[in-house]
Amino acid sequence: MASTKQRLERKFHPIALALLAVFTLCLAGHNASLATIYSVEFKHRHDSSDLVAIIEVTSSQKIKTEWDTCGYRYEGKVVKPLRTAKGKHVRDNIVFGRHGSLKIGERYLLFLRWWDDSEAWLQDFYAQPANQRILIPSPKDGIELAECGGLMPGFQYDHIVAGHQVDAEFLFYGPATYYTLPEHVEARQASDYTVAIQADGLIRYLKSLGDPPVNESEWGITDTSPP
Repeated sequence: MASTKQRLERKFHPIALALLAVFTLCLAGHNASLATIYSVEFKHRHDSSDLVAIIEVTSSQKIKTEWDTCGYRYEGKVVKPLRTAKGKHVRDNIVFGRHGSLKIGERYLLFLRWWDDSEAWLQDFYAQPANQRILIPSPKDGIELAECGGLMPGFQYDHIVAGHQVDAEFLFYGPATYYTLPEHVEARQASDYTVAIQADGLIRYLKSLGDPPVNESEWGITDTSPP
């Protein structure tokens, strides 16, 4: 006669298998959704940016609203501009925001957009998944969040595709499957949450994508007008 322990094991074994199957399907769906959210096609990021450059961060300042931290104000040295919208010249120093993941003294490959419309910024903000953004208490607080103590008008970098330059590689967040690269650009999975992409190859690829015609205007540390 089976013991109580054996009867319980037989009873719950199929249930455990069913739960494991459900968990596996949910995890697969979660990973698929992340791959969609964080999918990086470098040509698209390049073409939709107003400035693509390697920037060395020289200062960082946290900016707060009355109810929350709204972002960070950075100053940086433009080490190598790779794309400028409308062919604008870029000065040696630049001010930009907003996410607080950059470190002073480090170099990053950044894809930046110029924002001067708080309502357009909020539309982009609300397009993010709800679990990826903070809760805004009121419309007035939304405008305050968008403008963030003077970050708008100004450049803001795409934090999903910010590459930290370490030696001859750029380190990006996420698995290599998130990133679409031409075959000649080498990439490796450096850790569970970091992909390392060959710097020279990625730079050559981005420069090969072209740049708009040059005009006489400039972007720099004191700019307050849109491009």
